[in-house]
Amino acid sequence: MSEHPLKRILLTIFRPIVKLIFPYRVIGLENLPDENDGGRYIICCNHLSVVDPVFLLMGQKRPIYFMAKAELFQKWFVAWLLGTVMGAFPVDRGKGDMSAINHAFKLVNNGKFLGIFPQVNGPYYIQLVHFLPHKIYTY
Repeated sequence: MSEHPLKRILLTIFRPIVKLIFPYRVIGLENLPDENDGGRYIICCNHLSVVDPVFLLMGQKRPIYFMAKAELFQKWFVAWLLGTVMGAFPVDRGKGDMSAINHAFKLVNNGKFLGIFPQVNGPYYIQLVHFLPHKIYTY
């Protein structure tokens, strides 16, 4: 799975605009793995806003492939933008969606950077999940 060229173009165009409107800073970038180290990584984040994935993508250079709720893929344009351009893939929450889990394993095993938001109800239920400070390994 290669990155869609429109993704980097959009991020390059919108990064300075978003930074001007919503000043943000990236802390701990040195802790993220290098694209060339061949590691298998999952970035697991709290989800407080619908723009969280965008800020994660803009905050570093390595492409992140997000697992996103299937309901987001119901409109063709959003499905194209999220799926084809941004590299996200749908997951049917609460149904044991093995195809999404298998796709996630395939991404990670191929050295891609997987992004997940484990909070149950996304940005509308503001309660932070306290993550344990452990690394996640796949074999």
